[in-house]
Amino acid sequence: MLRRPKAVIAIALAMVAVSVPVYFKLGSEFMPLSTKRTMLYMPTTLPGLSVAQAQDLLIRQDKLLKSFPEVERVFGKAGRADTSTDPPRSR
Repeated sequence: MLRRPKAVIAIALAMVAVSVPVYFKLGSEFMPLSTKRTMLYMPTTLPGLSVAQAQDLLIRQDKLLKSFPEVERVFGKAGRADTSTDPPRSR
């Protein structure tokens, strides 16, 4: 590396240039298209919630939201993703 610094820098720049298009194609979390009439509701629960409790809570929330006449569709999801929209968890 010390004998050929220009070659090392050129290789490093080539590696960065090759990785830029890949960076822009990285996956992201699915988010449905939003219109003025769309609302996204993201409730949070305690970390120790069991699967059965989460399912029961999700069913009750979906039924409650669907009971409003303005609501056309309800899509509930149980689980936790490591995204910037989720509150931090204690480890």
